[in-house]
Amino acid sequence: MEEQINVECNVTCAESGDFIARNFPDEDLVVSVGGDKISGTTTPAISHHWGNKVPRQHYDKQGIVPWDLYYSVYWDGVEKVMKKISEMFSVWVIKQVSGFCGTNHMLNVIYGNMVDICPNCGYSPKKSTHIPCCRDDGRTTMFHKSAEGLVSWMEQQQSDGELVLLIRSYLLSRGRRSMLSLCHPNSPYSQLASLHNELSYEMASMKNAAHWCNGLILQLLQITYQQWNNCNQTVYYKAQDGLTKAQQLEIMQHCEDVLWTDPSVLLPQDRGLLGIDFEALGDGPAIAQQL
Repeated sequence: MEEQINVECNVTCAESGDFIARNFPDEDLVVSVGGDKISGTTTPAISHHWGNKVPRQHYDKQGIVPWDLYYSVYWDGVEKVMKKISEMFSVWVIKQVSGFCGTNHMLNVIYGNMVDICPNCGYSPKKSTHIPCCRDDGRTTMFHKSAEGLVSWMEQQQSDGELVLLIRSYLLSRGRRSMLSLCHPNSPYSQLASLHNELSYEMASMKNAAHWCNGLILQLLQITYQQWNNCNQTVYYKAQDGLTKAQQLEIMQHCEDVLWTDPSVLLPQDRGLLGIDFEALGDGPAIAQQL
């Protein structure tokens, strides 16, 4: 108890700045960062100050996190999670959260020749914020499975049932409902929902509270990362026939349209095309369907 009181007194004195003078005589050099005098190693102090100032300005300018709510985000937990995940995963997280992920919107900003639409649902503009909100049927199915995985994790952590239901409902709304609108007026989580209501959907971010929060952050990042990989597979993955998934789906849709074509609308010399074995064509490679 005595040691704890001493620690609290030291913190209070340091914050007030009146207990011990900050400047002493005969000091040839004084280093201060953000108005605070540095008495130890300068590198961590400078890194910490810059690491908060620059992102805070960027997030506020881009409308991601308002300036006055910056420290409402659990950045300590984010930092701990970032140190545990792989380097490439952490690079993606930085790009996704800052809005610099290689979406069609950002590629169009850089190169000027990219069609700024989502390759899955056709929504425009296709910014990083659209990644977890895409309404494509396949992406939606995968998102629901990912969300249920998060719910299972929270239940394994013996999380409060009302909190589990609130987070599940909010995630499945995918930006269409605010957390506050999903919260009961007398809920113990009303204050949390009210604060979160001022943040974006993308920033949604019990053995031990810190441990639980760190696990929740990782689960949420993985859900968005799975959506990102699925989107890239649609655009960039190519099968043995050299066609992307989107191209294969387009060809299959065209074949289905042809299947229901009325022969009378075709020229006489083209009506024989409808006599092909469509079942065999459907089981065949995409390149044969294209021809």
